[in-house]
This record gives sequence, C-alpha cells and structure tokens, in this order.
Amino acid sequence: MGSKKAREKIECRDIRLQRGLTQQQFWQPLGVTQSAGSRYETGRGIPEAVLELLRLKHVEQIDIKAICREDWEVLGYLKEHEPQLYQALRAKCSQ
Repeated sequence: MGSKKAREKIECRDIRLQRGLTQQQFWQPLGVTQSAGSRYETGRGIPEAVLELLRLKHVEQIDIKAICREDWEVLGYLKEHEPQLYQALRAKCSQ
C-alpha cells in the first residue's frame, strides 16, 4: 500500500460488515482479540503490522496461513534479480 496515511484509509468496520462477519470472525484470523478489534473499529490507531495483515486477508483475500517465509524470499529474489520475469508472472496471474 505505500504510506502510512494510505494504510489508515482502510475502513476495517466497513470491510467487516460488507463480508457479513462478526468482530470475532473478522479479527481472530489476524491474531487480534474481539475487544481490540472493536477499539480499532471505533478509531483507535491500528498497528502497522495489523493493518498489513488486514489488507492481505480481507482486502487482497489471501490465505495468510498458507504463506511461508520461503514464498516471501522467492518473491523478493524475483523482484530484485529477475524483474522482467516477475512482471511477466504478475501479468499472467492477473488474466
């Protein structure tokens, strides 16, 4: 997502309601208690790490339990050392 301001624009309550989830169902997969999630939904600052998990799980709809460290390492390698291959693979995935 970019800057911290861009991340703060994620309206977690709106996303949760659109998905028809309870606070427990929405926040538990991120390792956040229902009470902390409730505070975040009412305007308390959300830690950057939680925002990133929220984005991956509920915006990008990625199964975050299926991601492992090696996946991130491969991605980082491709981006740095094989940018054309990385772009080609991204384009193929978006089709």
